[in-house]
Amino acid sequence: MRSVKNIIPNLFNKNRDKIFSNLDEQLLISKYIDALKLQSRYCVDIAASDGVSMSNTYALFRDGWEGLAVEYDAEKFSKLSRAYRKFSDAILENRKVTPLNIISLLEDNEVPEKFGFLSLDIGGYDYFVLEQILGKFRPTLICTEINEKIPPPLKFTVKWDPKYTWNEDHF
Repeated sequence: MRSVKNIIPNLFNKNRDKIFSNLDEQLLISKYIDALKLQSRYCVDIAASDGVSMSNTYALFRDGWEGLAVEYDAEKFSKLSRAYRKFSDAILENRKVTPLNIISLLEDNEVPEKFGFLSLDIGGYDYFVLEQILGKFRPTLICTEINEKIPPPLKFTVKWDPKYTWNEDHF
């Protein structure tokens, strides 16, 4: 498989010299941000993990973006907090995200209704959370997870269960 780095050359500037995302998403995100000429440099990262490794937003925060980073896991949130200390415009939340609380979470943190970029990867109810977000908010660009173990053209989503917690597996 060819790397996105080979397909999309010369997207690096002084703050894009390292790839933090998992599968080169950062390069694609950068390409679309440049092409869309985003008016808002505000991002939301739901399930931000440690904030650096496999991050779709770390390069944005490093480049001076404002935003919200949310992580539920206490150990990962601790690492996120240390890594983002230097970003004065980053708001951090240690909270489980569900379809029931996402709107209040965004409102409580004064996320603008129209913002530049959303990264969503909560391992389970992404569809339902995204559905709620798009009912009130309008991110210009969205990067959300897929389950690569389920090949196209199969389409389905899991049933909502408020007690569900991701087991760090592929389902």
